[in-house]
Amino acid sequence: CLTGPDPQFHCAWQAAPDRSAAHKVIRDAGYRLLQEHGAHGISMRRLADSIGISAMTAYRYYADKEALLLDLKSIVGERLTQSVA
Repeated sequence: CLTGPDPQFHCAWQAAPDRSAAHKVIRDAGYRLLQEHGAHGISMRRLADSIGISAMTAYRYYADKEALLLDLKSIVGERLTQSVA
């Protein structure tokens, strides 16, 4: 596995066996960026760079930043619910 800005996510991307797994890697990287930089600090370029893919590849999974944030909103809700339960 090549090293990149974030080797953990880059290696996960390389190992993703299918589109569903690749989508999860992108979503998880987006969630991490959301935690670190907030919604205003996320861009599709930053997301792609963080896992060593092209921005165009990221756009294959999310139409735009707003689509990514909408998906991340559901993850935040799920994790918040789990932490309260």
